[in-house]
Amino acid sequence: MRKRYYNKRYLRVDPKRLDFIKKRKRTLIIAGIVAAVLVLLFAGNYGVWGIIKTQMFVARLNRQIEKEEAKVDSLTREIRLLKTDSTYIEKVAREEFNMAGENEKLFIFQEKR
Repeated sequence: MRKRYYNKRYLRVDPKRLDFIKKRKRTLIIAGIVAAVLVLLFAGNYGVWGIIKTQMFVARLNRQIEKEEAKVDSLTREIRLLKTDSTYIEKVAREEFNMAGENEKLFIFQEKR
């Protein structure tokens, strides 16, 4: 006697068709899981790409912080020199403000255009 296969609604289904449906269902489940994993890895701020972008942004900010700290150190040194060193004050006055000392003449040459 031949065995008959029935689905949940008690309709007769061919055994080959039943195997195909099971394989198709399994394939769709696996594809769905793979798609979900790919979305979690590469989408949004918490995916792999988002984490890499965030790390690159943090590295860029750290480099910028180092540059700004170097500027602060340089300006702090210059402030200290301007407060204490009279020869540095004289040098700055001569270079930046075109000032001359006593009994000195200052010549300013214009560049040819």
